[in-house]
Amino acid sequence: MGLNADQALASPHSMIGTVGEVVDKLVRQREELGISYIGLSAESMEEMAPVVARLAGT
Repeated sequence: MGLNADQALASPHSMIGTVGEVVDKLVRQREELGISYIGLSAESMEEMAPVVARLAGT
């Protein structure tokens, strides 16, 4: 995508980090940007399962 590491971490289009870091980023995006829906590729669904489980009901 032509981004350096800091830009990739700051981008709302990337989910990089531990489960806790990704959860924190998604919560921040919801609060700051109003993003409450994300699309996942079939390949990433299993990896994102712990994130979804932690966010369920929030």
